Amino acid sequence: AYVQHPARVRAVAFAPDGEVLASAASDGLILWRVEDGELLHREEAYNDINRLAYSSDGASLVGVDWHGKVNVYNPENGQLLRSLDATHIIRDDVGDGFLRVADLWVGSDTEIRLVGMFDPPFIDADDPRHHEPQPNARLVVLDPSASKVLASTQLPAWENFSAGAISLDGRRV
Repeated sequence: AYVQHPARVRAVAFAPDGEVLASAASDGLILWRVEDGELLHREEAYNDINRLAYSSDGASLVGVDWHGKVNVYNPENGQLLRSLDATHIIRDDVGDGFLRVADLWVGSDTEIRLVGMFDPPFIDADDPRHHEPQPNARLVVLDPSASKVLASTQLPAWENFSAGAISLDGRRV
């Protein structure tokens, strides 16, 4: 079936049984019936979710926005159950910066893994700190449900990555 999201779609995920498709855009989350494209539920929100995943048992649906905010949704009706801030976890560990999430894995609503890159804050050329050494970006693996940094390693200067993947069991990046 063909479905049309009202806004630009940034993430999609099939429920494990293949019967429901979740789509996320800047205007919210929509659950669609795959068989006929019927809109089952719409949860309006104004947060650019860029990663979306169901747990393998279908009991949890999780989305992550551009700023590291993790939203846990009811997979039956798309209703927001709770939000977690993944960015503060790494900030507490290494200081200010920006989290760019590359992949999301969901074991359950209390077992969530994110892999991404944590960039130091941008310092304008006119700022006196511009001439001081700045930290390099870091590859990070986070567990926002437990507020833990599972792994963090500094990348070589100017090293960057735009994609990452977490294994199906959530144990390897």
